[in-house]
Amino acid sequence: QIKRCKRITHNLLRFSRRTQSVIDTVDLNAFIAEIVDLMEREARSSGITFFERFAPEVPPILSDPSQLQQVFLNLITNAIDAHNDKQYGSVAVSTAYLDAEKSVEIVISDTGCGMSEEVMARIFDPFFTTKPMGRGTGLGLSICYTIVKGLGGQIHVKSVVGQGTDFIIRLPLRSAEAKPQANDVENLMERAA
Repeated sequence: QIKRCKRITHNLLRFSRRTQSVIDTVDLNAFIAEIVDLMEREARSSGITFFERFAPEVPPILSDPSQLQQVFLNLITNAIDAHNDKQYGSVAVSTAYLDAEKSVEIVISDTGCGMSEEVMARIFDPFFTTKPMGRGTGLGLSICYTIVKGLGGQIHVKSVVGQGTDFIIRLPLRSAEAKPQANDVENLMERAA
């Protein structure tokens, strides 16, 4: 319990210190490919195969690379963890350019255990987790939600129990100027109440 409290506290502190985003040009396909490479070794040892489906027409976006990295690492880690009860599985990461909306779409799909409607309704709530005690803080997806919204994007989930889960992220080509600030920790805590 002490280790879990420590992890929660560190996550909150790290989140609250992010007072100003650093906006940069991000080649999304190359950026996500690097993160997949980073996670692939861990995934292989768990019997997970990665599939990359990157649309070549996806243009560079203006966004915060460090925040995007946190979101993608979290979602890919969760996708790997969703296979805990299976001997093998796959994680597919795809990108697409939505010309009509002037945005990009990233989909992270897994063939893991999936989620019920009840779980999906609470998945972005702070401190809600389906992981065993001591394995998850219940903050990862809530922070992802806050980051994506702060960058002017949207995040949705689709899931079927026993078949897998899709996380769909849409980001504008130019990130919103309003970024997560220290007071977003207060908003996070209010959502938890």
